[in-house]
Amino acid sequence: MTKSAANRDRPARKMPKSKEAFLDAATRLFAAHGYDGMTIRDVAKEAGATLGTLHYHWGNKDGLVRDICALQLQPLVDARLARYAALDEFNRTHPGNKERIAALLRAHFDPFIDIFGGSDAERSLMQQFYIRVSSDPAPAVRAISNEIMTEMSREFVRRLHNLCDHLPRQEFHWRLNAVLGTTLHLQAFSTRLSNLAQRLDLASGDEDYMAIRNAITPTVHFLVEALVAPPCDGDEAAKEPSG
Repeated sequence: MTKSAANRDRPARKMPKSKEAFLDAATRLFAAHGYDGMTIRDVAKEAGATLGTLHYHWGNKDGLVRDICALQLQPLVDARLARYAALDEFNRTHPGNKERIAALLRAHFDPFIDIFGGSDAERSLMQQFYIRVSSDPAPAVRAISNEIMTEMSREFVRRLHNLCDHLPRQEFHWRLNAVLGTTLHLQAFSTRLSNLAQRLDLASGDEDYMAIRNAITPTVHFLVEALVAPPCDGDEAAKEPSG
């Protein structure tokens, strides 16, 4: 946040340790147990703080969850929106549809890797957090997630739909599902998937398969080819497979 001229030379105010500890504990417990499984008493115990910390800073559980979701999700939202906006200049000099779709997909995937490419423990927590936000059925979580993510999601879908104007709306919807499913897979990557890859001789170890950044280029290439493919033939798609 930009400081005013009067405050520019003042030292930045640090977050109170009790508040920071409460946020860290809530992030871990929400990622592990979800909204309903995370009790305020457990958060306070994990943080070594009192319940008064919650009431003073957030008022209630929903206020706390809103804060941890904003802290974890807003940097990604801001980075993606900035990358989407920069595509306008790119598109003026790159008329090819494949190039434009590839650039949009990179703008969608890269920020997650850039922002949450820290230590294994940090990445694991963020992946777990994103899985939880994406799947938690609690109405409060759905409302908070929508509040934070809707602008970004709509902008991505709008841009992708404009680049896929050769597709009927229903078929675009299903191909979009493939893109979003791939997004969740990359953001929620786990050692279980690495172990599966090793059993199938697709990777020699965690360090090989867990290099998610190296997966972006082939993933984008695959999705671009899927998105630019012509619409399915309705009659052919309806036929039962032979044999």
